[in-house]
Amino acid sequence: MSWRLLGHEATGSSATGLTGTDFNLYRDGQKLATVTDSTNYLDAAGTASSAYDVRAVVGGVELDRSATATSWGGNFKDIPRSATRATPTWTPTRPTARCSTGSTWASTSGPAPTTRRCW
Repeated sequence: MSWRLLGHEATGSSATGLTGTDFNLYRDGQKLATVTDSTNYLDAAGTASSAYDVRAVVGGVELDRSATATSWGGNFKDIPRSATRATPTWTPTRPTARCSTGSTWASTSGPAPTTRRCW
C-alpha cells in the first residue's frame, strides 16, 4: 500500500524528511497499522479482495479518511491514454544535469508514456 503526503499534513522537517504526521491504515474497515516513518506499508496478509483506506494523524487527531483502494492484481496498473487527446510530438534531447544517464524525451503536447522526464 502506498499513498501521498499532503502539504497540510506535515508540520515540520528533519534531515530525513517531513515530520509531524503519522498514518493509520485500515484494511476492510479494521485498523491494521499506524505508520510513523513513511507513506507505504507492506500488508503480507492482504488478499486480492482487501480494501484499504488511510487516515493522516496530526497532533494525535485522525484527519479525513482517504478514498477506499483495492489491489491492482499485480505490481503495476496500466492507465490508458485518452482517445480524444492529440498525438504528442516527441523530440529526443540530451541528458541534463538532473539526469544521470541515457537519453530523455520531451513533448510539446503531453508526457512521454513509459519514460522518465528529466529537465
